Amino acid sequence: MKTYAAIDIGASSGRHFIGKLNDNQLDIQEIHRFDNPKIRIDETVHWNMEHLQNEVIKGLNKIRKTVKNPVTLGIDTWGVDYVLLNEQGALFMPPYVYRDAYTKGYPDKIDQLIEQDTLYQKNGIQRQRFNTIYQLYAMKAKHDTFNQAKDFLMIGDYLSFCLT
Repeated sequence: MKTYAAIDIGASSGRHFIGKLNDNQLDIQEIHRFDNPKIRIDETVHWNMEHLQNEVIKGLNKIRKTVKNPVTLGIDTWGVDYVLLNEQGALFMPPYVYRDAYTKGYPDKIDQLIEQDTLYQKNGIQRQRFNTIYQLYAMKAKHDTFNQAKDFLMIGDYLSFCLT
């Protein structure tokens, strides 16, 4: 019977699961659960990527003890935060937590560049201060070194990247 692995990371905690299809019924078992603490840098709040990476690996080791070889692994996180990488593929800086106030006022600045209706037609996302477009615009405006970043990955993709 094939086994599938999934990691679901939310704003306050994360979990590892394995799933098996048994007579067209999905059986799910939680294997590992962990907290997702944030770190403060000056006046801003960031994700603790080292902690998340360690917990992902810890949970995968527990999965490996439970099942030999899952056929797939998926990592799901909140959908708006990202990391920037330097030329060596290392974190450019710790990623901001989407609820941090560093994007305050930036939706209005984007509105001056593109109408809300047009932006909605392109991305289908309601206007929220923490959307990725506002985060990127704020990051570029606040950090002189922003243009030195060489790669962009969403958090789940970054965690997968770290595993490879």
